[in-house]
Amino acid sequence: MASELTNRFELLESGQGDFPDKEFDEVASELITSVDYEGYEFITNYEIDNIRCTMHRKYREDSGLYQYKLWGHMMDVSVEACSHSYVDLEFRNYWDDYCVEAVRKEDPDTKKTAYYWQLNYPFPLSNRDYCFVRESRKLCKDERTIYVTLARSEPFQIFPERSGVIRVKDYFQKAAMMSDGKIGTIAYMTYYDNPQGMIPTWLINWAASIGGPQYLKVMHKSCSQYFEWREAVDKNKMIQTDKEI
Repeated sequence: MASELTNRFELLESGQGDFPDKEFDEVASELITSVDYEGYEFITNYEIDNIRCTMHRKYREDSGLYQYKLWGHMMDVSVEACSHSYVDLEFRNYWDDYCVEAVRKEDPDTKKTAYYWQLNYPFPLSNRDYCFVRESRKLCKDERTIYVTLARSEPFQIFPERSGVIRVKDYFQKAAMMSDGKIGTIAYMTYYDNPQGMIPTWLINWAASIGGPQYLKVMHKSCSQYFEWREAVDKNKMIQTDKEI
């Protein structure tokens, strides 16, 4: 059954041409050749369970904030499981405790697929939420299969700002994944957002030293169970549909 589910990547998130072909190609090429760290400074390494992760950052003069670049190797989880779990919003709502809500809807004004994501921040900080476009493609490059996902902030009337939640209006993410040639996955991500307001130093330090590794462990376990979870959920939906008929 898992093999039947591995072709869902682009179906889960086909997008609508918000990103040029060139951008997908550049992200895939960087993963295959070598990640470009020019202008970035090293932050930290993680090595836990069967995961390796390296994090770099680059200071942005325009905002006074940092843009991040992560490289990772999940040695015992397939690229099919990693890529599908990454774009499956239903699965994200299931396993990610930091995700308050992740949904997508067609915006009636633009006819685009609009995404909404609310992120849980620790008390007394306000939660942040994101409104954005996102598109994923499965590419073949240099005889390798690369899974690429691009996202950037974009306002949609269908997801108005909410009271008590701070809207992140400047955000982008570029992610690529491929097989390590064995049973694992190699991936990298470039990420930036402006969370608005002051984020305490203690929270930044906690995320880098404790929160990051803990999150990776949970994500690793969840990815390894993705196809089993997806099969069970789909089966339950079929049963419910049959009952309604």
